Amino acid sequence: MAPDFIHNPKYNDIQLTDHFKLSEFRCRCGDKPSTRIYYCGGGVIVPPNDFLIALEKLRSLVGMVLISSAYRCYHWNKFVGGEPKSYHTQFNMRFSKYGAADLFFPEYDKQFKGTDSYWLTLRQVIQDSGFTGIIQYKIAGHCHCDCRPTPYFEFKNKK
Repeated sequence: MAPDFIHNPKYNDIQLTDHFKLSEFRCRCGDKPSTRIYYCGGGVIVPPNDFLIALEKLRSLVGMVLISSAYRCYHWNKFVGGEPKSYHTQFNMRFSKYGAADLFFPEYDKQFKGTDSYWLTLRQVIQDSGFTGIIQYKIAGHCHCDCRPTPYFEFKNKK
């Protein structure tokens, strides 16, 4: 069964939590004119509740959180080099309680980036928020966060 996409722009500005709108979770296919790829039409799926709770808690601990990628349709995930069974593609409340997002933390970075304990401290804060899957990308400067059933951590020194 296909996921329930919301394509109507009037719904994309629905405030899901105090700090996040539905549109922030949409598939990014078609966002970059140079790729001219528009697989799913930029569909958006309401994230699972556990994921939203963890994201909002993380926001309260680190300040502003920017989502660079959340839900991905199968084709966009393949295009950007995502894992074949990526949690980004499992972002559907009816069929899965997981989901994933790649996040940047501009206020936290301003305060702590460059310190010896930056990545270790950030990992602990993300875990304390309720995320169980964390992949930190040192060069790209962002973290993949998800709510998978068993804890997982990886540190990648690449984009």
